[in-house]
Amino acid sequence: MHFTVDGSEYARRTAVTIYHPVGTCKMGSEADPTAVVNPRGLVKGLKNLRVLDASIMPSIVRCVPPPRRAGKVRRLADIEG
Repeated sequence: MHFTVDGSEYARRTAVTIYHPVGTCKMGSEADPTAVVNPRGLVKGLKNLRVLDASIMPSIVRCVPPPRRAGKVRRLADIEG
């Protein structure tokens, strides 16, 4: 008997995360059509809504995300001060 496994299909069907997802909400300039939020954390196209969590980090960090996330939130809060 021979079984063929499509790795990408298997991953799509079975993959889950219990960790700290990052990079799901791209931060970029107003001119970047793929960015969800601007450099101040404001959601493009909406008023007074900010994203200030690990989703705006472009990639996973080498340490646990909560301290890095807290630093980013403080920095963005200082911008609006």
